[in-house]
Amino acid sequence: MSLPIEYKGFKLSTNCIKLVEKYENDEDFHRIAKTGNPKRIREYTGMYLAGDCPLRKVLDYFGYSIHFRPEVKPPVVWDELTSYFCGYFLADGCFESFRKNEDNARLVITSIDEDIITKLRDRISPDRKLTKELLRSGNFSHKLGFTSKEWFDLLYSIGIVRRKSTVPSIIKYPPTPYLRDFVRGWFDGDGSIHYNTKFGSPHFMWMLCGMQTHLEPLINLLPFNVNTFQREDGLFRIHVTRKDD
Repeated sequence: MSLPIEYKGFKLSTNCIKLVEKYENDEDFHRIAKTGNPKRIREYTGMYLAGDCPLRKVLDYFGYSIHFRPEVKPPVVWDELTSYFCGYFLADGCFESFRKNEDNARLVITSIDEDIITKLRDRISPDRKLTKELLRSGNFSHKLGFTSKEWFDLLYSIGIVRRKSTVPSIIKYPPTPYLRDFVRGWFDGDGSIHYNTKFGSPHFMWMLCGMQTHLEPLINLLPFNVNTFQREDGLFRIHVTRKDD
């Protein structure tokens, strides 16, 4: 049987293909890999999972995700800005440059709205300098990158994990008093508002995008009905339509 040499747009190296061939029919490997436990996977394979190593790419190939510190439950004092950051990171943040110990990473968020990034920087890492990049649109993208075990553990403990746009994790939403801040952060990162008249009278429609497992708990918490739609890329979006009274 010939093996595919591409996975999600990039080619597998020779080493990756050899590992695929080695573990493809290894039932013990698949049983352990399904747990997502990096320690058990290391012990079985004798290989580390740092960075974009071959073993990590092979796990991606087989559709397995790694759960770093899944049992961590850091003491969290929820407030408006903490909840807003978590929602914003779910929409538009990324984990970057995993360290060898695999329980930490550089967290990165970007926005063309400098006020949003500055407010989050002042709360999370006041001494960190923002960087900016000129986009083709002519706007500047402002970027905050920082390393924090506390924030890393918080994100993972509520289900916001590495490769969050492809890993179907269940989001544990913040307490009800701060749910609106979480949704606002999510919306600021990946939401949009449309004004259209196809219903016969002016209506506003706001949309929020994400994985189905991310959106379903939110839909159950909202005090009104929403419409759902699956996009071509597999992600889902919810629509809330209101008449302009």
